[in-house]
Amino acid sequence: MSVVQIGKKGKINFEGKELEVPHNQLRDFLLTSVSEQIALEEGVTLSELMNTFFHLKDFIRSYFIEEYDVLNAIISSGTVVDPISEVIVYKEMIISSEGDLMIVPKIRTTKSANLSEGYQNVTIRIDNKVVVHDESGFANKDKNIVSHMTLLELLGAVFEDFQDYITRSAGNH
Repeated sequence: MSVVQIGKKGKINFEGKELEVPHNQLRDFLLTSVSEQIALEEGVTLSELMNTFFHLKDFIRSYFIEEYDVLNAIISSGTVVDPISEVIVYKEMIISSEGDLMIVPKIRTTKSANLSEGYQNVTIRIDNKVVVHDESGFANKDKNIVSHMTLLELLGAVFEDFQDYITRSAGNH
């Protein structure tokens, strides 16, 4: 499987090499890569990720309920209700008591004491270790289950889960 890595300052690597695609063709490259494994360079911020996702605005608008412009404005505004320093994207495997299996991308956050930072400098990273929520009795002790994130799953975590997190945080204050 090919790996697309989103780096700092909008740099994109594909299969270990810096991508050299004209700026106007970046949208097409990203669209053809939505099912590819995605990685994030250490220290990438939400603002840098949103700058990369700018090329997918139309896709985001048609695929997700949330719009790129709304989330980008919130991240860029500097207004924070619930300060965080990091967003971690991971997968959760849910095994129902009936034995149904579902794997979904989720987010968790690391709290910050600094209210003035805003979301633009919050880092985002991917944790490929799957969290198992088991209602069936499936024995998972001492097993590390790993599932790599795709670009589409990362988009879903940012434009659904993170947007929902911000909405819930604002509603709690």
